[in-house]
Amino acid sequence: MSGRVIRFTIPYPATSGGRKDWCKRYGMNALYAGLHWAVRKKNADYWHELTRLSMQRAALRKAPAPYPVKIVFYYDDRLDCDNHAYISKMVVDGMKGWLIEDDSRRYVRAVENRFWDEPSGVIGVELREVKL
Repeated sequence: MSGRVIRFTIPYPATSGGRKDWCKRYGMNALYAGLHWAVRKKNADYWHELTRLSMQRAALRKAPAPYPVKIVFYYDDRLDCDNHAYISKMVVDGMKGWLIEDDSRRYVRAVENRFWDEPSGVIGVELREVKL
């Protein structure tokens, strides 16, 4: 599909209250909240620590970007591309206060999950400045 673009839209609820309820019901936080608290904590602790250790190993200093970013993940595993959302969420949360101030839309404008073109054996993470 070189150069071709296919677009469609899916409507949000019409009211602000409807949108708020929609976000609570369908956001990743809702899925995450459905896990037993002990499992959630264990998963989050693991991925936050792994993220911090990986940032240290890469010699990245604690200095949150003062500009909005797009975070691109590169995976090399057997999961379908869309099944990485949970991992991506925990890694983004692990970057808070280190590479990003927080994960609000003010600082994180997009998250993208991709596969490496060639086998790599690692998860790649890139933060790219977003020009507003």
